[in-house]
Amino acid sequence: MKKFLVSAIIVVAFVGYFWFQQQSPQVVEIIPSVSATPTITPLPTANPTALPTTSGMPVSTALPTPAPTQRPTATPTPKLGLYKDGTYTSQVADAGYGPVQIRVTVQGGQMTNVQFLQYPTDAGHSRQVSSYSTPILSQEAIIAQNANANVDTVSGATQTSEAFIQALGGLLASIKA
Repeated sequence: MKKFLVSAIIVVAFVGYFWFQQQSPQVVEIIPSVSATPTITPLPTANPTALPTTSGMPVSTALPTPAPTQRPTATPTPKLGLYKDGTYTSQVADAGYGPVQIRVTVQGGQMTNVQFLQYPTDAGHSRQVSSYSTPILSQEAIIAQNANANVDTVSGATQTSEAFIQALGGLLASIKA
């Protein structure tokens, strides 16, 4: 009987934990990557040195100084942007429970902001699902910089996710650089 009671308590604890995780909003923080440009410093030139010989008499030998050569310098290559800079609004996509429309901001050829202009809000459950899924979808799109392969559907918000991917994909195809 004790084993059954302990097992039941553990199962209830796990179910409660997962339910709580689904109810609490999750915040995803994106830290922009910083790339450093490497610097090249020239090597010092050789100086003449006195080396001892086996006979005990020092022999002065000068190491040959190489002729100055042109060393390639590291120049950063310009990062080509994927998309044209600007702010763009997508077509409306149907999510089954309501429309999905987004606005994308592109700076430096990269998506920097994705906002939902319309999303399903008709029923209480739709509002709850949308409030949970829209920030996740926005962040995934910014990280992936595309809509095709790297934006996952959010569990419990499959239709909203698919409508988002459809709207984003159509928009990004029209603003490719």
